[in-house]
Amino acid sequence: VCCSEFGNVFTAGFDKRICIFDSAKPGDTIMKISKCHEGAISAVAYDKDSKSLVTGSYDGAVKLWSHEGHCLDTFANIIDRVTSIAYIPHTKCYWVTGKSRYPVIIDALASAIVTDWVAETCLLQCLHLSKVFHAPETDVVVGVTAEQELIVW
Repeated sequence: VCCSEFGNVFTAGFDKRICIFDSAKPGDTIMKISKCHEGAISAVAYDKDSKSLVTGSYDGAVKLWSHEGHCLDTFANIIDRVTSIAYIPHTKCYWVTGKSRYPVIIDALASAIVTDWVAETCLLQCLHLSKVFHAPETDVVVGVTAEQELIVW
């Protein structure tokens, strides 16, 4: 579940579907988008700069969606199984974690994977992150390792 600044609430799940609600009318579904991924949708984030929804799935793909439900971009097979996505507004990047690898970082503006470049500056490949989170209104990214350690950037 995530929310936009316009009051839209986005939900996604194991049924591979995205549902969009208006927070002013929580009982009414604005839109249901079926078959969004090949696998269960396991993570969502909202990109407030491009006004798009970002989804990650057990199929290993990350997709960007418009408010109208159109798929804008797909990053297929970038990770084994997506466990979390965090949008970092300051750097305009999506941090994506998976089941068994270090995080993948996508530059939202260039639609490019920039993991190697970022990893040179902060030793990402030494960490097995299972989840990432962006603290709103800050530049802080928090990661949780498989060993239950918190890492803060």
